[in-house]
Amino acid sequence: MNVDTELKYLHKQIRKHAPSLEAEDYRQISKNGADAGWNGFIYYNDTCKFFDNNEEPIMNYYYGVCEDYGYKNVFDMFAKNEDATTMDEFRNWATWGILEAVAREFYDSGQ
Repeated sequence: MNVDTELKYLHKQIRKHAPSLEAEDYRQISKNGADAGWNGFIYYNDTCKFFDNNEEPIMNYYYGVCEDYGYKNVFDMFAKNEDATTMDEFRNWATWGILEAVAREFYDSGQ
């Protein structure tokens, strides 16, 4: 699958995971980031569960991003952008990144 296909799929998964998020929430996520605290994506328990349930499409999305931006792999990108040391921190970072990518792609453009 390509990055756009993965992102469309993950958009649906996010809506299932956190159905209370509304269009304005996504616009705010796009502006302020996922770490501002959004229903379903606040605690590691939430973000790690989302990652575990969607690991393959999340990783496929990031593999595409890595190719686009010249990173060797997802962990190279993670290490250059985050100061984290545990798998939970990685899964949290990856999940927040997906939430922000979905917010930018589907809500910044007014879709």
